[in-house]
Amino acid sequence: MEITSNREEVVFRKNFDGRPVYSIGLSRKDKNGEYVKGYITANFKDGVDIPDKSKIKINNAWLSFYKKENLTIPTIFVSDFEIVGELKQSNPYEEFGETTKTESNIGQQIEIQDSDLPF
Repeated sequence: MEITSNREEVVFRKNFDGRPVYSIGLSRKDKNGEYVKGYITANFKDGVDIPDKSKIKINNAWLSFYKKENLTIPTIFVSDFEIVGELKQSNPYEEFGETTKTESNIGQQIEIQDSDLPF
């Protein structure tokens, strides 16, 4: 499954065992209209170095996975992207590129079909 995005995504970076580990911030509304934050592991080509809390535009990516203790963990492999800025958090809705609760890009949902899953 290929992934592209017309909006800015926030990449979070941590160092683990001397190498960078990345995740992309997600958000959605729950059934009560409250925002729920989440994260999905992201992988990039070897040699890519992205600062923590960078905003990127994804030009090309796909759903991937890794196995951990007999569990399949979904990830996103980002092969082409542009760094478009960095996170400046002044209110809680800016964490994932939103500025208010009522913006049109808030609460967008991604639907994953059973046929897209590797298990």
